[in-house]
Amino acid sequence: MLFGGIYPHLTEKEIKRALIRQIEVHKLHFVLPVFDELWVSKFWRDKGYDGKTIRQDESHPNIVYFLHDGMWRTGAGGKESDLIMRELYKMIYGNSFSVKFDYFSVRIGWLSWFKWKHKRKGNVRKLTKEEVKLYKFLKNA
Repeated sequence: MLFGGIYPHLTEKEIKRALIRQIEVHKLHFVLPVFDELWVSKFWRDKGYDGKTIRQDESHPNIVYFLHDGMWRTGAGGKESDLIMRELYKMIYGNSFSVKFDYFSVRIGWLSWFKWKHKRKGNVRKLTKEEVKLYKFLKNA
């Protein structure tokens, strides 16, 4: 099956292989439980996946934004998913202005729009046990 709108020429298997390769290259094996949960959910089939929303990232597909989109679009966005995004981004790209700008942008986006959109639709879910573990691990790293 093809992956969808942003990658109409790639299969789901090819996308998964690219994301796992990023996990291996950047030594992010601790994200695998959350990645596996989100991959099995197939959230992108009905909720979409677009990577970095405001300023597109040159490294599509990107594990950081796959995890962030997956959590946001399945109703578990918020400070936890935003911190996970920020800390993983720093591990891969370093602590730059871009990290700070993106983190600020997603916090504003969540608080001003997405949080209320999810609540209105009844699409809010609690973090899974694996998401909580990842959040705590990165928060204390």
